[in-house]
Amino acid sequence: MELGLTPKERKGLDVAVADLRRVLGPVDAYLAKYSSRNGMNGRRTVIFGTKVSGRDGRPLLSMGRVDGRHVLRFTIGSKEDRKVLQAVTEFSSWREVLDHLVFPLEALAEGSTTFQAKMASVGKNLKKHHRGVYDRRAYGKSRMPADYRAEETPGPPASVLLGEMDKIRNPTTRLTMMEARLGQGTFRREMLKLWGHRCAVTDCTVPALIRASHAQPWAHEVTEDQWLPGGQDPRLDPHNGLPLVGTLDLLFDAGLMTFDDDGDAIFADKQVRKQLADAGLIPGNMCLRKAPGDRLKHYLAIHRGRVFKGKLPRSRTR
Repeated sequence: MELGLTPKERKGLDVAVADLRRVLGPVDAYLAKYSSRNGMNGRRTVIFGTKVSGRDGRPLLSMGRVDGRHVLRFTIGSKEDRKVLQAVTEFSSWREVLDHLVFPLEALAEGSTTFQAKMASVGKNLKKHHRGVYDRRAYGKSRMPADYRAEETPGPPASVLLGEMDKIRNPTTRLTMMEARLGQGTFRREMLKLWGHRCAVTDCTVPALIRASHAQPWAHEVTEDQWLPGGQDPRLDPHNGLPLVGTLDLLFDAGLMTFDDDGDAIFADKQVRKQLADAGLIPGNMCLRKAPGDRLKHYLAIHRGRVFKGKLPRSRTR
């Protein structure tokens, strides 16, 4: 299904799903056609709110389009519910809510603390003081549209997440898997702990600049009898990947860079490496800050074989 999202907007939508589930509870995400007033001109969009029977639902937020960008904004038809939300967001009119609480998906892709804080505040106030509105507008069963698919992109599309998670019945497991898919939550925390809360290459300690990226791709499914000793799903194993600053994370995720068993970097294109080094975007002598352990070696071997797009030197392990 075409939603017209850019890759970064698709990631932002996935991050929004995880953030909303974390602070609001099992809010439903579903598909609907929206009026031109939302900027979608009758096209299908994604709605967040309580899904009821058939095609009906009680929207809390929806994806709209403003100035050529896809955004999330509050969407409530009932005047009574609007008054409540206006009060908990501390605006003097509903128009101010619509004008000021607009969250571009591209900004959400980087993890918007403003969005997270505002949604947490809304959820807390609704649950404590306006339970009826919360039950009508926010509380659901973690439903996700099975037919939600984004345009094809290199590697597994990020927004396929919605379809993947719909297969998991347990809400707690679903949230854990969703966060891991996005490099967040427990997966990110445990991975950073393994590396002293620093980038595995540059030693950078700024959390906002470090991303947790899988080495064994999310889509590379294995049966339980193929898991490493310890019985942990590779998608949740903090050893399956590296905490890297933005540029290195993009290179690693795109298969333009990998690491051998000694932790030395291998680039798919030597010219790309030279250009980035000359521009000061990557270290001249690139290697991991510490030698990979056995578990990481296992996952890096999969990365070299399935993700890396270059040719491996004969002397390097495969």
